[in-house]
Formats: sequence, structure tokens, C-alpha cells
Amino acid sequence: KRPPQFYMPSYEAEIPESQKKDSDIISVKAKSFADREIRYTLKAQGQGAGTFNIGPSSGIVKLAKELDFEDLRQPHIYQLLVTATEDSGGFSTSVELTIRVSDVNDNAPKFELPDYQAHNIDEDITIGTSILKVKASDADSGSNADIAYSVSDDHFAVDSDGLISNNRRLDADSNNAYYEFQVTAKDKGEPSRTGTATVRIYTENKNDEEPRFSQQVYTPNVDENAGPNTLVTTVVASDKDGDGVTFGFVGGTTTSGLFRIEPNTGVIRLINGNINLDRDKYELNVTAMDDGKCCVDSGEPIDPTTIHTSTAVVVVFITDVNDNKPIFIDCASYAPKIEEGAPNGSPVIKVHALDKDKG
Repeated sequence: KRPPQFYMPSYEAEIPESQKKDSDIISVKAKSFADREIRYTLKAQGQGAGTFNIGPSSGIVKLAKELDFEDLRQPHIYQLLVTATEDSGGFSTSVELTIRVSDVNDNAPKFELPDYQAHNIDEDITIGTSILKVKASDADSGSNADIAYSVSDDHFAVDSDGLISNNRRLDADSNNAYYEFQVTAKDKGEPSRTGTATVRIYTENKNDEEPRFSQQVYTPNVDENAGPNTLVTTVVASDKDGDGVTFGFVGGTTTSGLFRIEPNTGVIRLINGNINLDRDKYELNVTAMDDGKCCVDSGEPIDPTTIHTSTAVVVVFITDVNDNKPIFIDCASYAPKIEEGAPNGSPVIKVHALDKDKG
């Protein structure tokens, strides 16, 4: 007399954690040498009781409840014992069944915080300076839990550890002095899953901008007979840092020949003195200098090395005025004579006059 014998010395199966409840997993069969009906039973060895069942007469093992690879209460390997027993008190025999559960990429990366912030970041930090660190985790396993980071603003970069640095020069004078962008964590599962968080970086203004003239070349016109204090033009400059701006001529003066400039307004006038505009044009080199007060507290000394200056050119064109009458140069020597019978249209004398004006 022989007990039933399974067709395999042991059985193994691997299923994903997404396996549907009540689905077939494996068929286990035994042979009765007494040609009796065989009844199958299933028992868990260790954890996992009730996770699987077996058809008493078919030997088909099915999943009895939902699986979750990330649930610490559920093992990843189930050791089961299948017993085949002959009807009517016959013999029985058992075989080991091992069922392995594999991870499925069913979890997206999740950041520790929904919103990350960094404050008082100087706008003039060198490129590549570390600013803040983000952290995301993935409840899956293996490559399904491997994370790569990316950011949506090319002013910044993020490395594999979640460390965010500036990828370009920052500017506190734009974007309302802060940058807001998304950081994304993407796992390496197939298909991949992503998680996002918001990053806000608040920048601190520095006196890193020079004043900018409204135009690089000004071309006003002034009459040649203009008198003292005549308005020539007004130069305009502004500073993105919000500094105050003062004007002058190259060399640090407020006068240049026949011209003077008002430091606070940029108004250029002729000097209050004797004026003789004897050229066709005058070229003036003007400067705009910021005061550096944008980025220091009231009363604090200003570092002179942070002061910025820019230049522009003013070309003053002198306009001719019709203020001279023609003059006959040889008038005193004129003594014309003509014969009494000369016909009409006969030449009498040739005269010559000069006018000091132009045009």
C-alpha cells in the first residue's frame, strides 16, 4: 500500500501584489495508487493564514484576500503546506508550496512637505550655491522606489539628493523678489509615477545694478544766440535697485565749458555767464551715479565699492539764427558811369554783399 504522490517534489509560484482576489495561482495535483478520490487541504506555515485557499477536489490554489507589498503585516514569501488525503480513510501525503509576492509600482513618490521655502537669499550669490534641500520617499521597493528630482525653473538645479542650487544669476529686482516653482520626484518604475511640491525662494536685494539712461545719446538743438541759463535738455536715468541717482559730467564736475548740469534733476543748461556758441556742435559726456541706499538700513554707512556709475553722450547742435544783415564790402568805392545813349539793359556796375549767417 502506497500513499498518494504529488507530481512535483515541491511547488513554487510568483504573483504581483496586484493579483486579483479569487484568481487562480497554481494547480497542485497528486496521484492515488488505490484509485481513490483525493481531497486537498492547505495550511500556512508561519504568517499568512487565510491568504490562500485550495479547491478540495481540483487542487487549484486561489488568492483569498487582497495583497499589499508595502503592508508590513504581510510577508513577501508565503510558505504553505498542501496535503492530499484519499477518501474513506486512505493514506495522505504533503508537499511544500512557496508563493512569492512581487512589488508593483502602485505608490507615487511623496515629499515630506508640500511647500518648501528659503528666505533672505542674496541675489548675488555665485552660481551653484546650495539653497535648500527637499526630500521625497516612495513606499515601493527596488527600482520602483528609486527617485530622480527635477525643477520647473531653469534658474535652479536639483541633484540626486534633493539639494537645490541656483543655476543662473538671481535678480531680486524682478519677480516681486521671490521665485516660485515646482520640484518633481519621479520613480523609475514602469510606468513611472511622480509627486510634486512647491518651492518658494525669497531673494534679498543687493546694489548690483547700475543706473540706466533712457537713451545713450541725446541730440538737443540750441540757438546760436541763446543767452545764459538757457535750457538745453534733460537727461533721465533710473536704477532697478531703487537707489537715488545723481548726475554730473565725466570727471565728477557739474560744469563743462559753457554747460552746467543739475545733479538731482539731470537738467542741462547754459552757464550763467558770457555765452559765445561759436561751434556747430558740442559733445558732453554725462554720468549717472547711484547712492547705494537701496540695501542698507537707515543710518548705516555705505560701502563705496558698491556704488555704480554709467555714462551717456549729449551732442548739442547749434542752430543758426538770422541775426546778421548783408553788407556791401566795397560800397565806398562805387562810382558807376554810363553813356547817355546806352540801350536798356546795359550793365552799369557789379556789386558784392556778404551775410555772416548760414544757409
